[in-house]
Amino acid sequence: DTNQRIENAKELKNICAEIINKYNVPVFIGGDFNNGKNSTQGDEPYFEMLKMGFVDIRNIAEKCTNQEYTCQFAYPVLRDDETFAVCPVEPNICIDYIFVYGEFGGKVKSFYIETNDKARTSSDHIPLIAEIEF
Repeated sequence: DTNQRIENAKELKNICAEIINKYNVPVFIGGDFNNGKNSTQGDEPYFEMLKMGFVDIRNIAEKCTNQEYTCQFAYPVLRDDETFAVCPVEPNICIDYIFVYGEFGGKVKSFYIETNDKARTSSDHIPLIAEIEF
């Protein structure tokens, strides 16, 4: 599991390098990387990505949330009226990220993880929001 995620990160790095070579722009990547703090997969692939040159924008944001976790080991509950109730478990793992790769001359003005009730009715993951200025 860990080795495969590291291999995936190497492939991603190669694709990003191709994009940079062709367009001369930094590449932003976001989503569920299925590894990180408190995850069953551990956080080794995350730290390998940082060593490869990926930058977690949380670490360079001028204004950053105190919320650490992006997911929970539970899902929102479907009610009888076919709407969803808030996920019954608070976020408790960090497996979702936004990274930038390449020369980024802009600023990450803010990084925020939305944890309100509405955000917690859609998925076991919660939204990551970044304000980026070029």
